[in-house]
Amino acid sequence: MWTSLGKRIGELGVHPNQLTLLGLGLSLLVPLLAYFGYGIAAVLLMVLSALFDALDGLVARASGKESKFGAVLDSVSDRISDASYVLTVALLGVDILLCYVLLALSFVISYQAALAEGMGLRMKGIGILERKHRVPALVAVAALALWEVMWATAGVILMIALSLVTIAQRMSALARVAG
Repeated sequence: MWTSLGKRIGELGVHPNQLTLLGLGLSLLVPLLAYFGYGIAAVLLMVLSALFDALDGLVARASGKESKFGAVLDSVSDRISDASYVLTVALLGVDILLCYVLLALSFVISYQAALAEGMGLRMKGIGILERKHRVPALVAVAALALWEVMWATAGVILMIALSLVTIAQRMSALARVAG
């Protein structure tokens, strides 16, 4: 089903890099909306941005338009989007220091994957809080912040703990494989 969706989008002439850039552009608007008091719109735009981010790889694979440049563009865009989403959570009221720690740990998780790939190893599927789980969790935390900042703060603390577990899981996997 997902492959056919990616193929159809590709057949419409949409290039995966266009989806990446669209998702990135939308993600940069998310904290602006939060800053100016449009929290609900910020959370909805975060969801839309994440959707485009998920579609780019799907379209690239299904349409045969995977490229090294596209992979780098996607990875860089993911880091910027991560920062944008975490900033949004802070702007919605969660302690900035906790948000900073969460962002730093998410960058470490991504850095581990990049280093492993440079050694010819794959980190995909290793760790409890990969990006595919982290982004929906950030959306949930941002939505919680609209309702009750205390619960959103608890969500960020839980994400920090799970990020530390993920880092340990990846280090353990690397130690087993890379010696």
